[in-house]
Amino acid sequence: MEQELGQSSGVNKISPGFHFQPTALELLVHYLQPWVLGYTNYPGSINEHVDLYSNVNPDQLKGSAIIHRDEYMYFYTMVKRKHVNGKKFSRSIVDGQGNSLGNWKASQKGEEIKGSNGVPIGVETHLVYYNVNKRKTSWLMVEYKLLDNPLNEENREWTICKVYKGGRTNHE
Repeated sequence: MEQELGQSSGVNKISPGFHFQPTALELLVHYLQPWVLGYTNYPGSINEHVDLYSNVNPDQLKGSAIIHRDEYMYFYTMVKRKHVNGKKFSRSIVDGQGNSLGNWKASQKGEEIKGSNGVPIGVETHLVYYNVNKRKTSWLMVEYKLLDNPLNEENREWTICKVYKGGRTNHE
């Protein structure tokens, strides 16, 4: 007899009516940490690696993304530091020829996410998408990063991003 929730034949089964609505802490502990270490938990919940900062603007994401309740799309992606020892990240979107397609801009300072023991383990940053004409759009993103996230050889680190369309702006 198959289980309704848990493992059955190596595939995760989710009960009917279940909605994917993880907290920031759950995203860090149950999804991003295992991903960084090379494990894939709960396949089908978060879109596999999509480079949100290269050759794709938010309008192009819905075509192949897993879309959850409230039109949220979750992605594993890598973000690159502007400078090798710097703390700022480059969130400009460029096409294959180096042309700008827009950029994600932080709308507020990142907020620490604390583990169950009260120790900070990650940061949640809210961003807004500005199109190629530098006009604010209604696309919003929440980026989740680990504090001890190792950088790879290209000075990039893994994040989970929640992308969605918010309220309208006067520029759309």
